[in-house]
Amino acid sequence: IEHETKDTVEPSSLKVVLEKIKNGSPCVTITGSPGEGKSTLGYLALRRLQETRSVYQVRSPEQFDEVIKTASPVILLDDIFGQTVFNEMIWKQWKKSIEQFINNAKAQKTKNELGNLILIGRDFVLKSGARQTEHPWKMLVNNENVVNISSESVRTNEEKH
Repeated sequence: IEHETKDTVEPSSLKVVLEKIKNGSPCVTITGSPGEGKSTLGYLALRRLQETRSVYQVRSPEQFDEVIKTASPVILLDDIFGQTVFNEMIWKQWKKSIEQFINNAKAQKTKNELGNLILIGRDFVLKSGARQTEHPWKMLVNNENVVNISSESVRTNEEKH
């Protein structure tokens, strides 16, 4: 995490991500175009959260299933559904784990009891996934859970240049 965020200025969108997690959103999805800093923002969030929480970057459904058993983890999934197009085969590998997490998150009584998921993906990949899949995709791309770093509302002029 330190290597990925060394000498990085914290953008205003970091505050938005951290507030969503603090307010109990089980999933925060960071979207944007290629090269805009989605992954960096995710790592910055992990760096801030590691002070009080267990944080992980997970690369496989099997790893996810193990990590989710730990006490209230924050899990980063970075571009797992494809970098240029939505990959249906990859989605099928992750579907059971993601669905179980979302169903459990809906049933949790205390915010962040289960943990939090930070999903990072390119706008067009996630939108394509939303068109091709049903539940649980709606929670992942629900406007309440999305931080679009391309959005004028979360980026200052200094961050754009």
